[in-house]
Amino acid sequence: MYLTVFGNNASFPRAYGACACYLVEACGKKVLLDMGSGSLSQLQRTEDLAALDMIVVSHLHFDHMGDLFCAKYQLETRRAWGETVPKIPLLAPPGRSLAQGKCLTSARWTMAPASPWAAFA
Repeated sequence: MYLTVFGNNASFPRAYGACACYLVEACGKKVLLDMGSGSLSQLQRTEDLAALDMIVVSHLHFDHMGDLFCAKYQLETRRAWGETVPKIPLLAPPGRSLAQGKCLTSARWTMAPASPWAAFA
């Protein structure tokens, strides 16, 4: 099992940093734990967003889910340009605000009903 830290800054990303974002790799699967502000740019240094097997969001504070919006737009744009991009299972608490709810229930995601560890089964 491998753990890559893409972000660990607290409530806001510092210069060249990112908020919570951790990639767990095991059994040929890649699961992203949290996607805080600034994390997508750090992730893209080594990973293709579309290659993730699942994204797990621990809670709906922007330092843990803020870059889901950027990720959603990236996937939509890539599809609009004709690229075949799979839906990424997203395990997250239910949205509490209209903006968060729209992001988390977008057709770009498949809401995962099971444990995040199911991706490793």
